Amino acid sequence: MSRTKNSAQPARAAVADKREAILRAATHVFARKGYFNSKVSDIAGEAGIADGTVYLYFKSKDEILHSIFDRAMAEFIAEGRRELETIPDAAGKIRRIAELHLEKLGADREMAVDETGRRLTFGEYRDRCERAAAGLAALGVADGTVVSWALPT
Repeated sequence: MSRTKNSAQPARAAVADKREAILRAATHVFARKGYFNSKVSDIAGEAGIADGTVYLYFKSKDEILHSIFDRAMAEFIAEGRRELETIPDAAGKIRRIAELHLEKLGADREMAVDETGRRLTFGEYRDRCERAAAGLAALGVADGTVVSWALPT
């Protein structure tokens, strides 16, 4: 008996749910133990699945970390684009991007990590924000809406 289109939908949903559960578990494990101290077995345990099941969805721990960042950035960029469509000037856009970023990190502090999964200190995070803001400010300088930019100290 062949699968129909409708019978394949629950299977796809189950795969997506399990993949999402692994990513959520990995986020918690990386935040708690650090990326380098975490094992795939830790992630599997947190997700409530067998160790081997993780490898059905991801080739490696590195791929899991990349997927976490890819997912977070895709969501953030999509949300940012929707929000920025209604703001006409560069200064307002920069302000809203900073607000969105801080709101996102406030809602999920475990995402304030670097490329290796290490939690960022406030100073490190602030430095990254300043570099990003400087790049965005250049957009406003080009159209004359931003004269200078500095984060408050």
